[in-house]
Amino acid sequence: MKLLVTSRERLNLQEEWVIAVEGLAFPSANLTRHPPLYEVERGSNTRQTSLSRPAGEGSDARVLLDSYSAVQLFVQRARQIQANLSLEPNAEAVLTICRYVEGMPLGLELAASWLRVMSCAQIAVELEHSLDFLATSARNAPERHRSLRAVFDHSRKLLTPDEQAVFRKLAVFRSGFEREAAEQVANASLRTLAALIDKSLLRVNAAGRYDPHELVRQYAEQQLDAEGESAITQAAHSAYYLAFVAQRDADVKGRRQAAALNEISVNFENIRTAWQWAQDHHQYSAISLAVNCLINFGEMKSSLPDVLSILQKTRSAFAPAEGESPHPVWEQVVVRCEWANFHLTRRVDHVLVETILGHVRTRGDGEEVAWCVWVLADHARLGADRARHVRIAEESLALRRALGDEFYIAHALNGLSTTYEGDGQRVRALECARECVAIRRTLGEMHGLSWTLSNLGRQLMLHGSLNEAETYYDQAITLQEAYGKSQLYVGLITAKAAFAFWRGEFEAAARMVAVALDFARDQDFAGARTLGLAVLSFVQSMTGNYVHSQELRQSTDLDPNVKIWVDWGLALANCGSGNDPAAEQSLQFTLRSAIHNSRWPTFQWLCLPLAGILAARRDDSQHAVELLGLTSTAPQGLMGWLDKWPLLTRLRADLETELGVEGYAAAWARGRTLSLEHVVAAALEK
Repeated sequence: MKLLVTSRERLNLQEEWVIAVEGLAFPSANLTRHPPLYEVERGSNTRQTSLSRPAGEGSDARVLLDSYSAVQLFVQRARQIQANLSLEPNAEAVLTICRYVEGMPLGLELAASWLRVMSCAQIAVELEHSLDFLATSARNAPERHRSLRAVFDHSRKLLTPDEQAVFRKLAVFRSGFEREAAEQVANASLRTLAALIDKSLLRVNAAGRYDPHELVRQYAEQQLDAEGESAITQAAHSAYYLAFVAQRDADVKGRRQAAALNEISVNFENIRTAWQWAQDHHQYSAISLAVNCLINFGEMKSSLPDVLSILQKTRSAFAPAEGESPHPVWEQVVVRCEWANFHLTRRVDHVLVETILGHVRTRGDGEEVAWCVWVLADHARLGADRARHVRIAEESLALRRALGDEFYIAHALNGLSTTYEGDGQRVRALECARECVAIRRTLGEMHGLSWTLSNLGRQLMLHGSLNEAETYYDQAITLQEAYGKSQLYVGLITAKAAFAFWRGEFEAAARMVAVALDFARDQDFAGARTLGLAVLSFVQSMTGNYVHSQELRQSTDLDPNVKIWVDWGLALANCGSGNDPAAEQSLQFTLRSAIHNSRWPTFQWLCLPLAGILAARRDDSQHAVELLGLTSTAPQGLMGWLDKWPLLTRLRADLETELGVEGYAAAWARGRTLSLEHVVAAALEK
């Protein structure tokens, strides 16, 4: 005999085969997200699916939602009350309802029952205010099914007193937890956790991570409040997770980096909640010990905006009152905020950092002195005073060497490499970068290694060593794909697109830019996106789409590393469209940047053919051919695009006709003997 039994609790018989009945499937992403790639949730499992959007106004919401069983059940029950209910105008509200109850059938039915007195949107709002809202007055509904509270009350009564105590304490966790956390915070034994799973009050995934249904968690939270245990449990939760972050500080800087970053990532909502409690209760020491690891996590996992949001609240909460001396932890948090602002290309309050630097020097706090100088060194990079920038960057490295933390020594070396590069000290720049690579390889710090390999590749690329540069970029991309993509990934793929463009591989370049921009779409990567759009404009110019290319306008807020790409793209587009005055202006901007930053001879080479076109239009045909002749001596792999640009192909033919074959060849040969430095200097004098 075979029996099919449904129950909230296992029968605990040797003969039973258990199949967990999960919630119905529902889309977890916002309907407005594009492209239409949605995370589809069913209970505690998650998968992804791509859904096509058929033509026709208003069809998107119906097609996207109609395929989910949670939506189907809600609509079915809703139409028992409102027969003419249309899904399309209620799509967002229905999605919110399904997500809130996590596909729980009874929750969906109870929510739908309220359509007799309110709209879907109003139901969605009410759900967030009270668990007791999910109830029905239907006469023939079983007593235990008339509300979710009744369901949960019945389940709670099946627990022993110890199980009830653990159950309510688990409510402090957000987005799940591991066994160790449950033991430390809620005094939960493995046996108790198993009992809660057996009684359908807790779920566990294949990785061993526990996760109660959100409505169950809210119910348990109310029980925790009723027992007067919230404060002590929240304190334990906060202490555990801030220590959890602090303990991974060394890991994120070494060979356990990937594992540690993942551990922090899956517990980020717990950490956010724990941080808020510590902030509200002025747990200065716990925050101080955890802040470095948190900021490094944000940078490594492309989560700096989220981390900065947390730190900005702490900055406000710990801010000194008028006439009050600032707390050292407030100053510590402020400096990390300004460091994050720089890396997010936002305004840096360097005056405040300099003030804090004075305080920490007086206190003799070497670690904080090093952090302040690091922020000031980064900020000085954007200024015109190169000598000051070099001095501060060298001080930053000296401070880090004195402290002896190899992770931060490598950071300082990478920054100093960029500083030396901008100062024209190419040999010293490469020395710093190579030492940084060696340190990071030894540490096993792969995220930072990808940045330094990119730095090496960029320096070599801008000096014309394209083959070697591309090798370093490939290594950096491999690391990013293996250990986690960050803001750097956008720049790396865009650089690869530039290499493809220079070789004349326009379709490949466009595909690479599309990959980069797709990754950057929902990120706070303004500079990286602009760089990608600049390279895309190069490709568009080759197809004669100059108007679209000219939509990429100059911005005074751009980093010089990005602005030169934008200026050259505008010069290319204006040259192609025949707007010679604008082309000349953009060309001058590009050349000045290329000269001011002596590390950029590649862009000096790239300007030559454009200068040749403008010379021909000024009827200076001899000089135009000379410039094209000099262009032919550019580094290998830089000028493949010229042979595929119809405008330049026609110009060469016209110039050869005008000067004659011999005259053209003579001018070309003269050009090959010219000095790039002298030609660029002469161009800037005009």
